[in-house]
Amino acid sequence: MEDGTMRQIDDTTASSLSTPTDATASTIAGGRAYMADVARRLAPYFARSQSRDRVLAYLRGLLSEAERKNSWQVAEVCGEPTPYGFQYLLSRADWDADAVRDELRTYSMQHLGDPNGVLVLDETGFLKKASHSAGVGPPIQRNGRQGGQLQIGVFLSYASPLGRFLLDRELYLPQE
Repeated sequence: MEDGTMRQIDDTTASSLSTPTDATASTIAGGRAYMADVARRLAPYFARSQSRDRVLAYLRGLLSEAERKNSWQVAEVCGEPTPYGFQYLLSRADWDADAVRDELRTYSMQHLGDPNGVLVLDETGFLKKASHSAGVGPPIQRNGRQGGQLQIGVFLSYASPLGRFLLDRELYLPQE
């Protein structure tokens, strides 16, 4: 919309969408304009155009209606046959993850900041059965049986009446 606000529209028929990821962007009037703004803001943080394109596809996948958001599901939503491009982006591509996080935080605060906003701190444990996961503590027992190892993630989010977003994350690594 002209005033920069988003509103829900109903035209999400398959014939009106050219790619699977257009579904999410087209359900919000101005969604493509918001993604173009994000693309412009993130471009300086990526050394190669392929990485810039891939991160935008990845963001569209994360914002999609997919039930789970791992690399396989995001690749499927984006029409990719495998997740290898996203895995390359996340593990080996030349970009500054902290600078991108900071830029997205600034962008999000500009659109979702509100005097009634609050910070939300969450410590979440992830049960890992593999013995080679990063940051796992000693094996834990559940109901008298060995249950695996626990990985702890700490997440800081912002929530307001206008929406919510992740500010930062950290994987707790035991000192052992």
